[in-house]
Amino acid sequence: MTERARIEAYLRRLYGYALSLAGNHHQAEDLVQECAVRALTARNVPGVCFWRPSGPATSMSCR
Repeated sequence: MTERARIEAYLRRLYGYALSLAGNHHQAEDLVQECAVRALTARNVPGVCFWRPSGPATSMSCR
């Protein structure tokens, strides 16, 4: 399974959480997109791990 597929599996759950934080759909979509981009690009930053492919959904962090 690719990293993208692993992240996509959690997008709906992440969207629900983002919606509860943001309060509107547009901002929730922006939060989810930013988080997914950070998760996919963090592997290129030495010493930073936002996404652990073998870990649970909670291993994905947005800062």
